[in-house]
Amino acid sequence: MKQRGALSSIPGRFESLERETFDDGWCADDETPPELQTTVTEERARSIIATNESPDVSFEQSVNAQRNETIGRVSWTRSNVFGFSFEAGAEAAYNTLDDQVDLFSIGSDGSKVRIDLPIANATVKEKRGEIYMNVGRNLSPSLRIDGGVNYEFSNLTVSGDATADRTLKFLKPNLTLDWKPGGGWHTQLSVRRTVAQLNFYDFISFGDLSTKRVTGSNAELVPQRAWEFRATVEHPILGDGLFKLDVGHDLISKLQDQILIFDDAGNAFSGPGNRVVAMPKRHASAKLQGRPANG
Repeated sequence: MKQRGALSSIPGRFESLERETFDDGWCADDETPPELQTTVTEERARSIIATNESPDVSFEQSVNAQRNETIGRVSWTRSNVFGFSFEAGAEAAYNTLDDQVDLFSIGSDGSKVRIDLPIANATVKEKRGEIYMNVGRNLSPSLRIDGGVNYEFSNLTVSGDATADRTLKFLKPNLTLDWKPGGGWHTQLSVRRTVAQLNFYDFISFGDLSTKRVTGSNAELVPQRAWEFRATVEHPILGDGLFKLDVGHDLISKLQDQILIFDDAGNAFSGPGNRVVAMPKRHASAKLQGRPANG
């Protein structure tokens, strides 16, 4: 069971970044990570009032958002099951966002006129579950293979100014080959399928008071997904130094980007959406680093 203060944690739906651990050569293989202390942070829902004054016209916008996330996780790990390392687990989550946005223009006499937004009031709810299994085995003293699969399923609903109800299912396999041919060389090849986290605030419209523009919203937004291919080569250099070369290729589908959105009245807004065309993304990096001195 993953308790509070655990050394690993799957990111939640409200997180904008997903972090991945990797061996950068700074820690010895036999080092035990330090225990983490449990910290509790209280977050209170609040109303946000933003104003923008100009010589001829001003705006006032209020955003009242309340979000909640409840997560439960369980995992089971064994170091030797018929010669394989084995890990299995599951996660269940219930996420909600209740948001209300009011945007007004203010005349010179102080009168307020409401500006209609595509989706100003909405409640977003998500029930999500994920199960996973990872196995690994040393094929030889210099060669190891690790693989696994995650299966994610969720039901997402939007109510209020827009309605949507859909079920999403994703199979996310991964495979890693780790090879140490000798002479200090270390090579790793990996492939995995990833699914991005949705930002619930992309379902709500906002006014950008600094530019006097309205950012639209999209109740039909779906997660971006990708096949990620990685290759890493490492070799010690200049004593305690380390040379590292990383090469990657991502094949992205349902790319999330700013697109043109039209409301029922035919008004056009810039807002989040998915592009249908698959897009490749390639990157490579090389670096030299020194290890910290022991002691």
